Amino acid sequence: MARIFFPFAGEDIVVDGLPDNEHITWTDMARRNGRMAHALMEAETIQATEDVRAISYDELVPGQFEVLLPILTRHTSSSRGWFLLWEGFGTGVAGSAYNRQVAAVAVALNLEYDQARRELVLVKLSTPTWEFNFRATAADLAGLSSIGDADWQAGRSLHIGESAGAPVHWAAKEETATIMVGHDDQTWDIALIVPIATVDTIVADAADGSWRLGHFEPG
Repeated sequence: MARIFFPFAGEDIVVDGLPDNEHITWTDMARRNGRMAHALMEAETIQATEDVRAISYDELVPGQFEVLLPILTRHTSSSRGWFLLWEGFGTGVAGSAYNRQVAAVAVALNLEYDQARRELVLVKLSTPTWEFNFRATAADLAGLSSIGDADWQAGRSLHIGESAGAPVHWAAKEETATIMVGHDDQTWDIALIVPIATVDTIVADAADGSWRLGHFEPG
């Protein structure tokens, strides 16, 4: 799923003899205000004050079309049918949020031991198009029960588990949870969006303990 940021309207300018506005990218807006640009940023978090805020466009501007259309063309070999599936993300009319259509995620838990023979839970999340594995103790997984309070903007992300040698961070918004893998929840490298129900399943299955019936011995 790709997120496209409509630019902010800047200073009045003239383009080809016609009045227009400067187009400010979200990355440039964040830099101007000493903030960090990242995939989960919101307009209010990358601007300096609440008193004076730039307004973003509500549609693609010509420069974005020029970049996007060649990409879509490369992935559109058929002369029939539609080539674009839009999954809403972010703020919509009157501050409401678009529904994020997130695919159902399969959850599988198994017993694993680390090099110190500490008992861990190996959690595998998968869909038909991707798979994600991470490890955590059963006690730590119980902490995911508070995912509903993990407001990333308020600095309340959960830090539970490890994947590929990096910490795993968790945040929630409405009916979805974002899983971030990386140094911290600001400079992460990989992020996934899953239904909140997926996290609830992890918590319930970890508490059930049946994952101890499966055992993976590291080589």
